[in-house]
Amino acid sequence: MKFILRRGSLEKAIVRSTSGWSGVHSHGFGRGKGSLRTVVRNGKAHFYFRYRASGKGVVDLPLGEYRSVDSQAHGEGVTLDIPTAMQKAYEASRDHLRAIKEGFDSLVEYRLIKLNRTKIRFEREDKTLRDLLVLYQNIKAEEGRDAKDIANLFKNYVLDTEYAEKLASEITPQDIASIIRPCRERTKRQWQKLRAYMQAAFNQALSADVDETIDQRFVGFGIQKLPFAKLNKKGVLSTSVRDRVLEESEIKALMNALDDGYKANLVRLFLLTGQRMIQLLRVPLSDFDEEKNS
Repeated sequence: MKFILRRGSLEKAIVRSTSGWSGVHSHGFGRGKGSLRTVVRNGKAHFYFRYRASGKGVVDLPLGEYRSVDSQAHGEGVTLDIPTAMQKAYEASRDHLRAIKEGFDSLVEYRLIKLNRTKIRFEREDKTLRDLLVLYQNIKAEEGRDAKDIANLFKNYVLDTEYAEKLASEITPQDIASIIRPCRERTKRQWQKLRAYMQAAFNQALSADVDETIDQRFVGFGIQKLPFAKLNKKGVLSTSVRDRVLEESEIKALMNALDDGYKANLVRLFLLTGQRMIQLLRVPLSDFDEEKNS
């Protein structure tokens, strides 16, 4: 939502601030939604978002300082103009309402959590195949299980390849085949171990966000699905893929049989969106848009 502010008392108050006028102007967003509060003192205007925090009374969240266009021309810079201040206050109001709905005590607490979620997403973008395999290798070393074998296979066939620097979340089945092929051409059984170790590492990263039994260090790789083609017992690509889908009558029967519990709602969401169950379980509440109801 963008604000087009009509010239009124707020602009007049700020203009008059240059002549030493002091005062307070408030623009409310509705009952319980907070307000934009402009405090003018000693020739300067400061913007705040005022809201009521649970158990903390009224809180004024600083948004920035107003400077005129003339001061920008002289190189002093503009912190906020009035429409920008209104927009920032509106965004704060929206976050304030979401914070209340999600049970946070204050807007600041909610925004810190929101910032941390964003940080985790950015960190996901930086985690490579090397990071994933070295982590798996180190954890196995801590456990004292197959550490030497794992380290040798990863070093000889993966960590010195171009794929090691590729994002773990972007590794494809074709990449896995290209990594394993040289090992398979040189050895009879080691390639199966290499594939199994790599798949185990990806499995840990895939499930870490929703499985509390998995080491927390595997969280944040952004793996959505395993990049491993299905092989039969002989190590040959399997073509026996089940491609049957439910008939419309079967879907209706399934939907009618579901109760009102959260598990049933999860199944409905799975059927209606076509998303994998693991992806639905990993969706944070912050991804839900209340305005668009999506």
